[in-house]
Amino acid sequence: MQELTRQNGEGIARSILAMSEMHTCPDPDRFVVSLRDMFNALDPEVIRTRTSEVLQDMIEELRQHQVTLKATVSTVVVTTLVLEGWSRELNPDLHIMDALRDMLAVDWKERLSRAVDKVMATGSLAVV
Repeated sequence: MQELTRQNGEGIARSILAMSEMHTCPDPDRFVVSLRDMFNALDPEVIRTRTSEVLQDMIEELRQHQVTLKATVSTVVVTTLVLEGWSRELNPDLHIMDALRDMLAVDWKERLSRAVDKVMATGSLAVV
């Protein structure tokens, strides 16, 4: 997702291939070039405002290049599509990619540290 928020098609393709369940893609280099070109052709505002369409286009590229995703990765993609749809209905000014970019800009250790600090600041460790 981090590469997606950076609009780095080549990085997205390489990450997808690294996380693919089976290496069924007959030409991984062609897949990388395809996603790189797709993102290079996108207006930077398109991924922000039409995230679900961009993800659908990526899924079509996966299909065309016979790339198989692990179930966990597929779940993240579908969940992002659902969140994007709901957010558009509830608040048209909310953009999932902006939220992801802000969240993913910080490394995991710092995000975890912030979460722990937030919990400790409440003075209660009760999980509700």
